[in-house]
Amino acid sequence: MPDHMRLDNWPVPYPLSTVLTSTFTALCMVSYGQKDLEDAWKLAVEDGKAWTERMDRLGSRISAVNIIGGLLMGSTAAFITTTPPVAASLNYNERGPYICLLLSFGLTLGSLIVGSAMMYTLPMCAAKWWREVCRSQVVFGDVTDILSRGLLVSGWGSQDEFIRKGCTSLLIIPASMIFLFLWTQIRPFKSS
Repeated sequence: MPDHMRLDNWPVPYPLSTVLTSTFTALCMVSYGQKDLEDAWKLAVEDGKAWTERMDRLGSRISAVNIIGGLLMGSTAAFITTTPPVAASLNYNERGPYICLLLSFGLTLGSLIVGSAMMYTLPMCAAKWWREVCRSQVVFGDVTDILSRGLLVSGWGSQDEFIRKGCTSLLIIPASMIFLFLWTQIRPFKSS
């Protein structure tokens, strides 16, 4: 397994290594349902029955999440496009709730697109392909950069001060991850 995928190999001082380890563990839990990538890498090294079972299980999880996401997106779209029946008791067309609904709609739409793409690629995904692709994030970086620029341009063009500041703060965390991304892409990969 490449060194940059290990939890015990952070070449940074103590406080930052704890933060990076916790973040990486959380991302692994969300992405793979495990605290690290050791088991996923072991499965990817052997292209056999265990790999197929893992992909089937992951596919069924993604399918369930896509169904829930579709229901949430439909509900959110209904809130965005309708007026509240009793505005005095629950007016979700006011500025704050409406911004939250738009954000929810956008994030749900993005997750459905990614989930659908994963449902399409998982059945055809071989272990060797996964090992090669899981480390090549250059295209994703380019696409994310283009998307970020589009979001910033549309947000800065808004007449709402909250949206102008919010779109900038929404992109601070991904932008701060650029350094971690560059570190993982520039370092030579060493497989164990």
